Amino acid sequence: MTDDIGRAIGAFWEWWAANRSNIERAIHDGTLREWVEPLGARVTAIHPKLDWELGAGKHAEHYVCVSAKGDPVLRVIAERWKSAAPPVDAVFEYHAARPGGGAHGAMLLDFGPVSFAVQDFRFVIEVDDARRRVHVDAWHPSFATAPQKLRMTATFIALDSVLGEDDVERWIGSVDVLPRAPDGGIDFFALLQVTDRLRPRAAERRFAILRGALPSGDPLFVSVDLALKRVDHLLLDTHAELESQLHDPTSDGLSTSVEAQALSRAEDALHARLGDRAVFIARETREGRRVLHFHIASDGGALATMRTWAREIDWETLVRASPDPSWRVLERW
Repeated sequence: MTDDIGRAIGAFWEWWAANRSNIERAIHDGTLREWVEPLGARVTAIHPKLDWELGAGKHAEHYVCVSAKGDPVLRVIAERWKSAAPPVDAVFEYHAARPGGGAHGAMLLDFGPVSFAVQDFRFVIEVDDARRRVHVDAWHPSFATAPQKLRMTATFIALDSVLGEDDVERWIGSVDVLPRAPDGGIDFFALLQVTDRLRPRAAERRFAILRGALPSGDPLFVSVDLALKRVDHLLLDTHAELESQLHDPTSDGLSTSVEAQALSRAEDALHARLGDRAVFIARETREGRRVLHFHIASDGGALATMRTWAREIDWETLVRASPDPSWRVLERW
């Protein structure tokens, strides 16, 4: 986060502390319009592409939301805004993404000539247990008179409105639209029940072993957590890669069982040092090398810990880091 953004976030919360009682009063007496421009100006000062809104809270009377509108880079900035927020109280709660509101039957998405009652959406779903996501095919009666682009737009807005922006990223995988009403489709209430069943397992690590071949024909083995969610680690916006040269690789560039066990012990020590300052994503073994992939905070000290560890272990190890707020590293596998 640049110094300018950090200062703008600090200025926002100083202004909020001085004016929140006036804004609360304006909400109740119907004069909130007077505060739209000054509040919006403080959000724009953080980043001109951020959006904001006020609404009815889930845990407090009202919520204040600063939204990145799906932009993964801006989503990190919005999360930093939220991380500097005051504690939630009875009056205000704070969100860095639109929170959603459950399957409200009365919700209507109006696009002029075509409107979509949220209660009329129907879905065919496939639960991807390895990734803990739900792939969704959607249908709505209004699709009959809506062009393809509007069908997709309405579906995504409905998902965001009901589940909330973060839960769409967390639980929804692929999204497509259906040309006709499905047999046995489910509504939003049932879709919420499916995602709620995934929620208790959100913190579980779920590593899969993948095998592939490099262009040279040599094998590649990867152990990767396919269920890992960027949205649960938004402040860890930097990809760190630790590449160790194997002492005694096999003829096809893989590690022997003895060396693999020794490396694993060294890696366990690294995980213990890093704690919650990093999240482990994957381990690759290929071409006589073992490569560890983490996501870390750019300013959290984890990179220094990694470099110290690399100097101490018995393997020649390179440490590289690059910004990756979108977690594109996951697309490799």
